[in-house]
Amino acid sequence: MSNRAQYVRTFEAQPDVVMALATSGDRKLLAVATRAPEVRIYLTETRQRKITIPNVPAPVLSVALNHDGSRLILGSKTGVVQVWDTTSGKLIKSLTPVPVQQAVAAEK
Repeated sequence: MSNRAQYVRTFEAQPDVVMALATSGDRKLLAVATRAPEVRIYLTETRQRKITIPNVPAPVLSVALNHDGSRLILGSKTGVVQVWDTTSGKLIKSLTPVPVQQAVAAEK
């Protein structure tokens, strides 16, 4: 029988249904996105929350962290893609999709 405790980690309860998870390349951070308008970043070693990124365009369907976990990229159901600094919690860039009809009209 394997030692389940060495593989299973328990984190705090989340505010809503979990939609996406990602770890940093160095596996020191875990990003958790739910249907709530926030993304939580945890230190995997201690399972403590490092930072909460508030007011994101919910629900977030996809999250990614760069190698050292200093940047969070998220994609929402609305099509918005955002890049956040996980140290300061500041939004670096937000990309809003252009409706297909407008994009086609612009090409004519």
